[in-house]
Amino acid sequence: MTNKHQPNALSKTILTLLVEQFDRVVYVLENDIGIKLSDTLAIDMLKNYVAEQGYLYRFSSLHNIPWMFAYFSNSQTLRGRIIFKNEALKTALLTLTPFTFASKNADQVVNETGKFANLTFYFTRHKVKKEDESYTESLDFVVAYEGNDIYTQEIVFDVHFFNHLINTKGNDDKRKRNLIELAYNTCCELL
Repeated sequence: MTNKHQPNALSKTILTLLVEQFDRVVYVLENDIGIKLSDTLAIDMLKNYVAEQGYLYRFSSLHNIPWMFAYFSNSQTLRGRIIFKNEALKTALLTLTPFTFASKNADQVVNETGKFANLTFYFTRHKVKKEDESYTESLDFVVAYEGNDIYTQEIVFDVHFFNHLINTKGNDDKRKRNLIELAYNTCCELL
């Protein structure tokens, strides 16, 4: 049995909403993991999501788009990324790897040894739990050093925050139109 369904109206709506709200999807994800995602990284992750057909995953919905976007992105490098609000991850990196933080930007992950070291992050273990009349969803955000997991954080989906964010009117001046345009160009053949 497959975890994907055939393309239908829902999958098309999911993909359309992902593109139209791509800057907000990235914003929600950044806040959940505490890492800034560059536009280039966000688009690379979107290409992986499209290639893996994340919008066809049977648990994808209009409410969990940021997290399914993450779930269907491949492993990504953490080197050079800015960790802006994840002190537990910073501590794990400082204690378990040769990575430190750049002096000019105290939050940017760097390897001062000059030797190559593989430091990545990925998302795994999507879980859906029924609680009374509602559902709770989560996935794990994992950081690996040289192929060994060194940090895991469970992310519980805050669907109310995401829904509120995408339905808020009057904040168009805060939108990242360039990121939305890049997302559209990446997915235009599917829309």
